[in-house]
Amino acid sequence: MPKAFATLALLLASSAVLSGCGFLAVDNRDKIARSILTHPGGGANEAALQAAFNTRYPSGTDPKELRELSSRFGGTYTEPSNGAMNCTVPTYSAFCLDFYLRLTISLNPDSTVKAIEVRSGDNTC
Repeated sequence: MPKAFATLALLLASSAVLSGCGFLAVDNRDKIARSILTHPGGGANEAALQAAFNTRYPSGTDPKELRELSSRFGGTYTEPSNGAMNCTVPTYSAFCLDFYLRLTISLNPDSTVKAIEVRSGDNTC
């Protein structure tokens, strides 16, 4: 019996090494992102979100990327006008309660993203 146990232990250890210890993995990415991008009570951390949006979509980005983001999450957007455009991105919806992010995007003269301002909002019935 001890030989069978040693063989099983060796097999499990080999599997762990070959698979990158996948069965022992811990994935906290969502929790970390949520803890940074929201306040302890759950509200949006607008400063952190604004920094994240401006890092992910830096000056020079095609505003089409933000329109696609908004559409992917069921939001709305306006076409660029007078050097700016707006997008809404829903973050949470429940019966009679919606939370969203409002993005005000200022544009460069070549109609690419200059900067993004983020504000959170909500709608109730």
